Order: sequence, then C-alpha cells, then structure tokens
Amino acid sequence: MDNEQTNRYLPYIIGAVVLVLILLCSGGSWFLVQRSLADDVRDFLIILLAVESMIVGGLLILMLIQLYQLIMLLRKEVIPLLNSTKETVEQVKHTTTFVGQSVAAPIISLTGLLTGAKAMVNALRGKQEPHQLLERKKSDG
Repeated sequence: MDNEQTNRYLPYIIGAVVLVLILLCSGGSWFLVQRSLADDVRDFLIILLAVESMIVGGLLILMLIQLYQLIMLLRKEVIPLLNSTKETVEQVKHTTTFVGQSVAAPIISLTGLLTGAKAMVNALRGKQEPHQLLERKKSDG
C-alpha cells in the first residue's frame, strides 16, 4: 500500500522539485542583476550565521556543563550505591553458606541416619530381607 501511495504522489514530488529549481535559478539570476540587494541579503545571511553560531556555541557549553554535572552525580551517588549493593550481595552469599552448613547439612545427615535406622529396624523385624535391601540399592544406583 505504501508503494501505491508513493507512485500516486510521485508526479507531484517531481513537479515540486522542478518548481524549486526554477525558482532558485530565476532568483539567482535576479540577484546577479540587482547587485546592491544581493549584497544586503548576503550581509544579512552572514549576520544570521554569526548569531546562529553563537547560539550553537552557547548550547554546546550548556551541554558540557550538564555532562559534567551528570559525571559528578555518578561519582557521588551511583558508585557508592553500587558498592553498597556489592556488599549486600556478599552478605547474602555468606548467609546462604552459613545456613547450608549449619542448618541444611545436619538435617540431611539426620534424614540419612533415620532412613538407615528404619531400614535396619525393618530388616530386623523381618519385613524386608537384607538381599531385598541390596537389590533396591542396585536399582536406585
């Protein structure tokens, strides 16, 4: 659909470009004939470019000031925040290691001990033969 719209407006676009070129050529030849007006327009455009250069220079200085303030903000606020976050992550790492060693490991070993005791009691009571225990171990492993 975009291609159809482009094809529909193509003659208008070409006509506008040709019209602008004709106006530029006729305006240029008119300025050659009217020398004093051309000089005035030239001088006006030079002044306009000088003013524009001063505005762009001022905005560039303003942008550099803003960039400096951003860098200072990063140094004063963000870097200490990142350091604090790093310390927090280290504390969480040490906490999980502590919990794993002092809580989870004893529970796991206790569970293994109770499972072994239960199997031993069942074997002694005659509910499971010792060879059944060995077969179950082989099928698990």
